[in-house]
Amino acid sequence: MSAPKVGCVRLALVAVILGSGCDLYGNPWNLPDGVGETEGDPDRTFFMAEVTTYSTAPNNCQDYDVATVTEDFENTLKLDQWSGQRRISSETRPSDFYDQGFTAYGKDHVYADSKRVAVFAGHGHVGAHGFRLTDPEKPDVCIGETGAYMGGQGQGDEQSLFISVASCGGAFDEDPQSPNFPFGCFKQSWNLSQFRQWLGFADSPVVDPTGLSTFYSSLPPNYDSVSGQLDTWIDVMEFPESGVATMPVVYTKETLAESQQFHGETIHDQMNMRSGKHMSDNSPNKQYIIMTPQVPLDGITNFCVGGPFPC
Repeated sequence: MSAPKVGCVRLALVAVILGSGCDLYGNPWNLPDGVGETEGDPDRTFFMAEVTTYSTAPNNCQDYDVATVTEDFENTLKLDQWSGQRRISSETRPSDFYDQGFTAYGKDHVYADSKRVAVFAGHGHVGAHGFRLTDPEKPDVCIGETGAYMGGQGQGDEQSLFISVASCGGAFDEDPQSPNFPFGCFKQSWNLSQFRQWLGFADSPVVDPTGLSTFYSSLPPNYDSVSGQLDTWIDVMEFPESGVATMPVVYTKETLAESQQFHGETIHDQMNMRSGKHMSDNSPNKQYIIMTPQVPLDGITNFCVGGPFPC
């Protein structure tokens, strides 16, 4: 599929597509100078890493290209008084998500864990994010091992929400005999992270270029609302405009005390990046997990078994 020659056509297929550079209504973005550059409210800060151009990647990191899905989201957030940074294919590396306490070349205190919301978009699998560039210290490694990410603790310790627009990061543990059923895959592949909530997919998703902006704009702006991003993420992402069903999933981490008091359930249901609700509620030592949904949606078969990091 080729990109449109002129205008702001709203593209809906995840294929070899460039970002349209338009808002939700098809109008070209024209952000005033300085919008989103000066950090204000710490709960309204973001870091985005998006890889789309894999086909021309060096160092044997080639793969097929994918759609741009965060450009529209970045501009939507900045216009709503968020500040942050978006690094794209030729700029971002696995070390953007690694803590310096885990590996000497980790830079998450500068990038992913220096902001309240972290986003990755690109190729993925159970326990892995695909990058176009490698780190100089690991020139043959094109993947970020999500099990080594330490968002919400360590050198950065700011991250509260992780959004993963990549395949299989939220894959279910399909073995009913597993002691961690049904979220053993997630527990294993995000075990060091201490973010509060994770939004992503249990399959290989189809996401519209404006899908993340639609999700955000659909969130209740009122802090007192009992409806949060859990229901909104699933409602918006399950059936994108392209019409291809996908399997969105939400995981929330909680402490033992929160689990016993059902406070974790409240956060799971009501956390809301738009209103700021529970975005600062980031207690340490979160070892328990809540997940929605606990079965595949609409009969979709989970095909995320195998790969580089099987659970």
